[in-house]
Amino acid sequence: MGEELRRIAFFTNTFTPDINGVSLVISTFRRELQRRGVEVYVFAPAPVGDDPLKDDPHILRFPSVRLLSMDYAAAVPFSRHVSRTLRRVAFDLVHTHHPLWVGQWGAHYARRSKIPHVTTIHTHYELFASLVPLPQSLVKMYLRRRVRRHCNSCQVVTTPAPSNKSQLEQMGLQPLILVVPNPVDVTVFEQACGETVRKRLGLGGKFVLGYVGRLSPEKQLPLVVQAGAKVCAECPAAHLLIVGDGPSRPEVEEQVRGLGLADRCTLVGSVPHDQVPDYQAALDVFLTASLAETQPLAYAEAMAAGTPVVAVTGLGAVDMIEDGVNGFLVSRQDAPKNLAQAVLRLAKDRSLHDRLSRQAREWARRYSVSEATDRLFEAYKMTLDRFALHPAGTTPVRLLGRTPGMAKRGPAR
Repeated sequence: MGEELRRIAFFTNTFTPDINGVSLVISTFRRELQRRGVEVYVFAPAPVGDDPLKDDPHILRFPSVRLLSMDYAAAVPFSRHVSRTLRRVAFDLVHTHHPLWVGQWGAHYARRSKIPHVTTIHTHYELFASLVPLPQSLVKMYLRRRVRRHCNSCQVVTTPAPSNKSQLEQMGLQPLILVVPNPVDVTVFEQACGETVRKRLGLGGKFVLGYVGRLSPEKQLPLVVQAGAKVCAECPAAHLLIVGDGPSRPEVEEQVRGLGLADRCTLVGSVPHDQVPDYQAALDVFLTASLAETQPLAYAEAMAAGTPVVAVTGLGAVDMIEDGVNGFLVSRQDAPKNLAQAVLRLAKDRSLHDRLSRQAREWARRYSVSEATDRLFEAYKMTLDRFALHPAGTTPVRLLGRTPGMAKRGPAR
């Protein structure tokens, strides 16, 4: 593939310095692909503040506006710099990471330029329909149609979880659908030292349950805090640790105060990603009630650090957690009570906790950067092969307005 695949264009709605799973996945895959000799360009919105990658010629930014309802920026579809780059550079493959907005523009560029196109469906988008202030049935119908149309413009579709693959297959998509796991640098997490964090936060000797990730509505953090309160009521040594930031932080802080957890809960806020391994290792149990996941990085990171995961049964969790092996899955009905009971089992039985911790480390190795990138290369090879058989592609993508850089393919390398 080295001779066939030399230059790739990533189109994404989010990228560094945005702090979220998709941004981290793209950054990790990009580093590993470049290490293997593939040149990767990223087309993404400009960040709201300073751009730490402004001097990287392979990072192309669209102008952006901050969305009031979210904590990241949305791209504006006009950029001379992006247009010039797309005319000048000849890409072997386009990889889009969203079915909307920037991902749509990437699909249009691939079709117009007659370039192989693979897309990744990172999540089940209908779960976010409630964030749009319109009738839910209409929003879900629109999202299903948009995902279907976008995927049918590709030769191959990838998704990080088998459960999401099954849902995509039920939509009757035309392309080949492959599972490509999200990459995790498991070595860094295996070598993490949680004692440093515990000592700094005054948590020596505590049984620490907690959450590491974005504080946003779809994560259902109120259920986590309620479960933490129940555990603290029964376990004198228990302490709730919440690491991360986001739009739900004020709600979480208010709930902690309302439940009388001020002395039993620490909200750390956002931390640099190179410190995340130590925070994951500082936990005895990773606790989550989110249902809006496919293959969440935080679960894999926790397991790589030897931290069992207790989760509500749902997408993402069922693909990553084997009940009683690397964590526990509980019913979403009366979730706080069920989550608390599972955590208390681990708090009261150290041998059970240690067994799940060892097995969690072993489980996490399947998400290593090397393994995941090998799977991504397989997807790319199939994309190139399928495009060679049917270079015209499948369903055309129709966009409103003029999308930048839609000129025919640039000069030869």
